[in-house]
Amino acid sequence: MAPLIWLALAGVLFLIEVSIPGFGGFVIAAVAALVVSALTALLGLSVALQVAAFAVISLLGGAALWRWSGRQPSKLERLAPANDRAEVIAAFDAQGRGRVRWQGQSWAAESLEFPRPLAPGDQVVVMRRVGTRLEVMAEES
Repeated sequence: MAPLIWLALAGVLFLIEVSIPGFGGFVIAAVAALVVSALTALLGLSVALQVAAFAVISLLGGAALWRWSGRQPSKLERLAPANDRAEVIAAFDAQGRGRVRWQGQSWAAESLEFPRPLAPGDQVVVMRRVGTRLEVMAEES
């Protein structure tokens, strides 16, 4: 009976994970419940061992996910495609900020080569996007 309870818990956790966009975290607990269900069916674990195994697997999985997610770019910070070009449409000011046309849209931009002047018509390479701002470098001629 206990393996079925863990299996049902895994199903509920998976349903919560897929039904609430961006909620996150329940998939690890669902996998832990599946593992505990299998272990209980195979080895006949006591209730205390089942709960302990669920807690340990959930915590280790959460720690691994947290460590992995720290190495990924955030949703607001993405690397631009290699050699992606943009055209300066508004001269860069004294703080190294200006506007560029990138992928058919006007974007706020910040020069990574400040105080190098960038004038309208200059070509720049988009290095990365941070939210609605691009970080650019002058294209070498």
